[in-house]
Amino acid sequence: MLYEAKIMRLLQGEEGVPMLLWAGQEGEYNVMVTNLLGPSLEDLMQYCNNKLSLKTVVLLGKQMFSRIEQLHAKLFLHRDIKPDNFLVGTGDKADVVHIIDFGLAKKYIVTKTGYHIPLKTGKGLTGTSRYTSLNTHNGLEQGRRDDVEGLLYVLVYLFHGFLPWMKVKGNRSEKARKIADMKRDLPLPQLIGQLPMEFAHLLHYARSLRFEERPDYSYCKKLLDSIFFRAGYSDIEYDWKKLSEPVFLNELAKMEVTFLQMEYATRRREDRNNKDEGEIYNHAFGEKNQDDVLSVIGDGSEKGEDEQDEAADDKYYDKKGNKEMEVSKLPPISKPPVEMQSNTFRASARVPELTNDRSPNALKLFGED
Repeated sequence: MLYEAKIMRLLQGEEGVPMLLWAGQEGEYNVMVTNLLGPSLEDLMQYCNNKLSLKTVVLLGKQMFSRIEQLHAKLFLHRDIKPDNFLVGTGDKADVVHIIDFGLAKKYIVTKTGYHIPLKTGKGLTGTSRYTSLNTHNGLEQGRRDDVEGLLYVLVYLFHGFLPWMKVKGNRSEKARKIADMKRDLPLPQLIGQLPMEFAHLLHYARSLRFEERPDYSYCKKLLDSIFFRAGYSDIEYDWKKLSEPVFLNELAKMEVTFLQMEYATRRREDRNNKDEGEIYNHAFGEKNQDDVLSVIGDGSEKGEDEQDEAADDKYYDKKGNKEMEVSKLPPISKPPVEMQSNTFRASARVPELTNDRSPNALKLFGED
């Protein structure tokens, strides 16, 4: 805890960082006192019926990118990005996302030399496996790119209320391996579900970064901005502030369904053009038989290493009554920006019905056109 307090002292004065009031030893205990914050994003998502609107996810994403940019500017990695570690404030800071829990943070610059830490292999998994990066699963030393990839998994989770690998079965090591397999093998459009393709582009971008490379945080936020303005949002109100206005929320939901349908239609037209040109983009890291992916999905009967997260999983799936999650093939994507194109980005053929229901069972399949 005193290590965490040391990092918080470095961050004091930055937007979205808790105010450190006191830290030290009290008897045999280490104690840290901060100002009171509001609920976490995990709590707020559950408060909003286990899903957040696209508008709220985009607004949160921009703030969260700023938080990790600030931390990285102080030469530290977070290494435990998850919804529980982002809290809103109180009072006049109620709309400000705060980042907490620096217990696993690590300096990525060697103090004596000023150089980036070396890339090491064979490292153990640090963080929460549901949100850790693919490189972390593969035993690589974490860098700034891994915080970015973890943040994107969090945003997908906040929108859908689930991630494809949430119900894998096994002990801790088995679950981590199966989750890694799914992160590697699921096509990015399938992973992001109904979200606009900017999220697939962002994931591909994060996975394409070199170990020592500084992420372009402005670029990431601009992609989120493009969604916000293209969807025609006109306010910055978060979902939990509008729960007493069901008419407003219903209208927002209808608008977002219409927007996502238009996005999908545009993607289909672009993909037909891509077919005429030859290669179609869909998978950033090779292909695998769909049955292999489905085979690692379980019914969630065993809990893993993060009991708080797993309890949330059980609550969601028990409420929906799903014994097993269906992973459906989602639509091909349009070409990403030039710097993110890959010769191994391939397309699947069948597409999901776009509805306001984002539960696993809502991913109904059409036949081909």
